[in-house]
Amino acid sequence: MRSVHPPPINDVQVLDRIIAGRRRGAKPRMQAVRDIVVNAYQEYRKWPLLPVGLVPSAARDFCRAYENGASAMVALRNELFAHYASESKDDLCPYCLVELVSDLDHWLPMRDFPEYSVLSKNLVPSCHRCNEEKGRRWKTVAGERVYPHPYFDDAGSQRVLVCSLTIGGDGVSEVGYSVVPGNTPYARVFANLFQDLKLRGRFCRRGAEEWSRFCGFASAGLTGAEPDSVQRVRGWLAQSAAVDVPRFGDNHWASALWRAASQATDADLLRAVTAAGQRRPVPVETSVDAGPGE
Repeated sequence: MRSVHPPPINDVQVLDRIIAGRRRGAKPRMQAVRDIVVNAYQEYRKWPLLPVGLVPSAARDFCRAYENGASAMVALRNELFAHYASESKDDLCPYCLVELVSDLDHWLPMRDFPEYSVLSKNLVPSCHRCNEEKGRRWKTVAGERVYPHPYFDDAGSQRVLVCSLTIGGDGVSEVGYSVVPGNTPYARVFANLFQDLKLRGRFCRRGAEEWSRFCGFASAGLTGAEPDSVQRVRGWLAQSAAVDVPRFGDNHWASALWRAASQATDADLLRAVTAAGQRRPVPVETSVDAGPGE
């Protein structure tokens, strides 16, 4: 996951513009609960969060205000995506860091919290797949939050993503991912994200592709059995990590891959590089939907 700063948007002004643009009965109904929504929003970062409990007609009004494409909502969407682009520099989804953003995810589901449907701290740019997989889950049976929030959780607070890189005797590599079991709040919500958004399979495929690319690059850079071959390969690994870790943090599939590769033996690294042009690494996608670390 990636952490980004919350968008610097005056949500009260945006809400007032959206309400002003509504027609018929929706405008007075939304205006009647406007102060209740604004006051509740001031407690947005506190947990546990409970829905305001809007009457059904007002709840529909807020949902439709998000969905109907009015000018104030279009302007808000554009501002949110522009802010994320300036923060991320690459537009990769903050949840998976694999696919490009295309949707706005309601971190608290719109159907459960319609009052926050047009407020910026609850709207997170994401890829379509993560938005769909995340669905309406927001709290556990025990009442704890299910997922990390890209605006408010520090993705680098704890290293929880682990990559396994197995290099066989023939140089063929297997790339797998798991989550370190933990009892800290971030470890728990990251584990939920990893499982529910099916990140294991997506990370395995990207990790295998990246490892294949790296081995191909290293193979092309070596000319025969040079005395310093291993040192050069390890130097290229360090360069890759120096680019990706500061950019994405520790809990990114590429960062975890470089950590795993740096722990491989010299003999394994040379076998993988030598075999690079013959076969591709295999993503370990068994039990993709199983629990974290399983």
